[in-house]
Amino acid sequence: MLEAGHKAIAVDKGPGIGGVFCRSHDTQYENLYLTISNMFMAYSDFAPSESNIKYSSKEEYGKYLEDYADHFGLREHIRLNTTVTQATFRDDRWKVTTKTGPSGEESVQEVDALIVASGSSHVANRVEPEGFTGRVLHSSDYNSPSDFAGQKVLLVGSGESAADIASDIAGEAAGVTIWSRSPVSVAPRFPGIFSTDPDHDEQVFMKDETKWGNAKVSDFLEVMTTSRMANAAPMWAYSAVRHAIWGTGKVASPAARRLSAWCRQSVKEDGLRGDQASVPTKNARMCTEAARGNLNVVVAKTATFSGTVVTFPDAIYEGNSDQVYDSPKEAKVTGIDTVLLCTGYKTDFSWLDAPGLDWNPRSWFKQCFPPGLGNHLMFLGWARPHQGGIPSCAEILSRYIAMILNGTRTLPADNAEQAKQDEANANKFYRRAQHSVNLVDYPAFIDSVSKLIGCHPNTPKVTEPKKLLKYWIYPNWSFWYRQNGPGATPKVLEGVLAKFPLRKSFALDPFIILAFLFSMIQLPIGAIIGRRPGMQGLWAFKSKKHLLHNNK
Repeated sequence: MLEAGHKAIAVDKGPGIGGVFCRSHDTQYENLYLTISNMFMAYSDFAPSESNIKYSSKEEYGKYLEDYADHFGLREHIRLNTTVTQATFRDDRWKVTTKTGPSGEESVQEVDALIVASGSSHVANRVEPEGFTGRVLHSSDYNSPSDFAGQKVLLVGSGESAADIASDIAGEAAGVTIWSRSPVSVAPRFPGIFSTDPDHDEQVFMKDETKWGNAKVSDFLEVMTTSRMANAAPMWAYSAVRHAIWGTGKVASPAARRLSAWCRQSVKEDGLRGDQASVPTKNARMCTEAARGNLNVVVAKTATFSGTVVTFPDAIYEGNSDQVYDSPKEAKVTGIDTVLLCTGYKTDFSWLDAPGLDWNPRSWFKQCFPPGLGNHLMFLGWARPHQGGIPSCAEILSRYIAMILNGTRTLPADNAEQAKQDEANANKFYRRAQHSVNLVDYPAFIDSVSKLIGCHPNTPKVTEPKKLLKYWIYPNWSFWYRQNGPGATPKVLEGVLAKFPLRKSFALDPFIILAFLFSMIQLPIGAIIGRRPGMQGLWAFKSKKHLLHNNK
């Protein structure tokens, strides 16, 4: 907003920069490492200081956010320890009431536009297990594994926090079981290393610089999920590569065999969309601990609690082996001391006076602009990439918002109709994740917004073969979207690319080669069937990047 010439004020109820990563106020559990690399979690105009690609700890990412704020002089525009208590829209203006500090000093301001950049996770979603007589906690209550020493623990949910917490307490607890209502889909942070090294432990690897310091760009999951090479392939081929990976996992490391069995069970009823139809857990620690015999997994739609016993009448997987059930069976866990709810968060907007607002972000243009509110109310953080970082999506949307507010861009006249089309396509694509309404396909999403801004990167010329190859096979980092157009800072991109020379930073494996070949084959096919975006017609034969978000 400041870069575009606006007067901007940010308010945050927390005591420091960084939100959940604020270093002055610990809000996250020990041993939290991001599931997206430092290069992918960075903003496009400020590269991380590290010379290596890595997964940052919560402290390291918090430090990056502080450095960003200091580099651009943002602290003077941010009011900390400040809570919005009421925001009312009248006569094309917002009246915003805030309270600051322990005294609750009240302030009222009128503003032209309100940007809600809090994301959708506000209040812990606590679902009390009826009939259970032990202790019940939410993942937001968790801090240290020592609190569970000698206990038998059931974790509800199989997302990234569940994988972390279960793996952490496995060394302290008497028994750990993860209950997932749907088949578990896992994506390892380092796919190749995970499959080939029988002793690979993601947490140990990420903490040890002698290990991660030697990792190449091609070792990271985001190459296979976000590169232009991977997303230029047709949808059937994009999934075929994953089926090939899971197939080889059956004869790989013990942890990879668990991942292979779980993922193949997850996509059993929808092989064409594969792991894209649901929300993957980008954290393979639970596979490693299962292979070590330190935790069990139960996949069952329902459960009944009685005292300290839980019964799963329709389990389709139970245990820690690489064998899945052919038909549902009853499973039971006894003597549970603590149920730990890894059930996510709910949205709370009791302070926002916006009558008639549809809270389904899929109905908003680019998951940001609710229909009928034009350039007065925007949301950031509701575009959550299936792969890739939330900051990248929020940033490119903020650049678009800034241009709309200063009149250099306008919302499409049919933005509400486009949002409806996008919603229909997303509902069809993410058919096994209907509750995760903020999911977006990162490559298609960021390309579609960049075209609205005018900052879509140009394909490097053949006279720059190394840069051209990086453009095609490296992750689709946000730095590419500062190459040209409004707000261009090409030196940042060039500096990042210089850190990762091809010879030292990239190594081909059979799956990367396969993805590359599929993308090349798709070029003439795409020219024949056209680039009409959406899930209609021969959608399985379109490039994956043209299926969602009206990305032509």
